Amino acid sequence: MARINVLGGEIPAGKWDTKFLFIDVFPEVVTNVGSEYRKLDLNTIKSAEMVDQEQIKSIASSAGWGIATGLAAGLLTGGLGLIAGGVAGAMAKGQRTEITFTCELNDGRKFIAATDSQTWKKITGIVMTPEDKRFKRDGLPTAEIAHI
Repeated sequence: MARINVLGGEIPAGKWDTKFLFIDVFPEVVTNVGSEYRKLDLNTIKSAEMVDQEQIKSIASSAGWGIATGLAAGLLTGGLGLIAGGVAGAMAKGQRTEITFTCELNDGRKFIAATDSQTWKKITGIVMTPEDKRFKRDGLPTAEIAHI
């Protein structure tokens, strides 16, 4: 699921996601601000610039993959395979890329946020598409949600 974690700026901070929308077609993100849902149309992004890119290793997913790999290797080669497979699995899996970026909207508001690399690619694609050719749609299930 696409998620944008707004760290600060002129829109509400917090986790914005697409849980109420179509997953692949994604010009809007939604957040819950004080028990009231708000949405941001990503078509209103004027510019976005990467500030930082960081590889993050998830200990939980690494350990889970390492145990599964270790068990399989242990069944084939004995106890030593269990240890070697666990270490190899933990080193190979559980990494993700987090992009921190600054963003300016058409109305002049700015914010800083973090997201995964796939969501960053979508944001970059939206920014590089001329405004008159950006994907727009009407009648979404979020139509009653207030714009920020």
